Amino acid sequence: MMILLAFQLLLTPTELPPGIIHKPYDAPQLQLSGGSRCARNESTLRLISGHLPSGLTLSNAGILSGIPREAGVFPVRLEVANGCSSSSVNLTLEIHGAPILDASESNISWVWKPGSAPLLSKEFLVAGSSPGLLYRIDGVPAWLHVAVRSGTLPAQNSPFEADLVTLSPNLSGLAPGKYSATLTIGAWGAVRSPKVLVELAVE
Repeated sequence: MMILLAFQLLLTPTELPPGIIHKPYDAPQLQLSGGSRCARNESTLRLISGHLPSGLTLSNAGILSGIPREAGVFPVRLEVANGCSSSSVNLTLEIHGAPILDASESNISWVWKPGSAPLLSKEFLVAGSSPGLLYRIDGVPAWLHVAVRSGTLPAQNSPFEADLVTLSPNLSGLAPGKYSATLTIGAWGAVRSPKVLVELAVE
């Protein structure tokens, strides 16, 4: 929900946070600066050009809320008035499609015998439909070290098609036995979160 203060005329910043289709849109409070107080102090905010994505509404009090039902880029021009004067600002709202994530591997395993050479690290790739999206890896056990190249899906101008994840078992103090964990790759708003089964056998 975006609440705009009611007694000043200049809207800043000129960017709105992006949203995701079919997810409730939530914007931080925008700050108004410049201008001067008006004795009437009855500020209103209205859309004077462009249109918001279907599902979102903007109230006279400056509350932008709802669940967007279409993706795209929506340039709008807003006017704020306080009964004495008015000002306007151009804003752009981007609504992205729900991200889809993919992992290049679904199962990674090692077998280690005490006294043998240390295990080599193994890798897999994380890709998705939303360039620049920050992702996370959940379910990492204490016996596994996970390193990511960037932790985000490659941007559109990146030389990489996917982000690299490196897995390295931590064998210190492990008793003989079988160890397993399921890593889940997730991101805010993702409609698919792939899982990678990781297995370690200590003989």
